Amino acid sequence: MTTWIMDVANKAGARVIIMSAIIATIALYIRIILGYERSWMGRGE
Repeated sequence: MTTWIMDVANKAGARVIIMSAIIATIALYIRIILGYERSWMGRGE
């Protein structure tokens, strides 16, 4: 049982963290391209 938790559940948790970071990065890039995220580019407050 502990082997399963260390192998399967741990890898699934790591995948969730990596996938959410990728989705957040893509969302940020889309906001920058569309012009919604202006503070990153130095035009907003």
